Amino acid sequence: MTLALAACGTRGPQAPEPAIVYTGANTLVLSPITYGKTSDGSPVRAADDGCDVPGTITAALKDSLDEPYKYLNPSVNAKDIPGVQTLKIEIVEILANGGGIFSGPKIVEIKGTLSKAGVDLASFKARRVSFPLFGPPRSTCNIVGRATEGLGSDVAKWLTKPVNGAVLGDS
Repeated sequence: MTLALAACGTRGPQAPEPAIVYTGANTLVLSPITYGKTSDGSPVRAADDGCDVPGTITAALKDSLDEPYKYLNPSVNAKDIPGVQTLKIEIVEILANGGGIFSGPKIVEIKGTLSKAGVDLASFKARRVSFPLFGPPRSTCNIVGRATEGLGSDVAKWLTKPVNGAVLGDS
């Protein structure tokens, strides 16, 4: 009995992954998202947010970014990348009553500023209202997550052509 074996490919060393080169043309630095104040001056607190709105907005923005930005990098100091733009986002309203579908719509409102070398280029205000759906999943954080996903998409689209004073979302 003769047995034939055929191999595809090689067992040689693999080429190393190319190093990421962050430039002002392909990178957006996202400052840590903060909690601000509502329009009446009341502070928005982390205690008001049981759904990690900063984390879900960051993830949604990263998933939605389009050219020219390949990289959303919250960990790089903007001063380390010549010509890079920095985005600052502040949460100015969260209505996320517990109770999922039984406690009504959820609201997330943010404002943001795009700057370069410490000079503000443009700003926006964005608001999303997410209504409960009667199909699963129906948790409060799922409903809030739909709002933050929409906000991430809205901001990514705005970044392609930032207009100062823009109003985004469903506000």
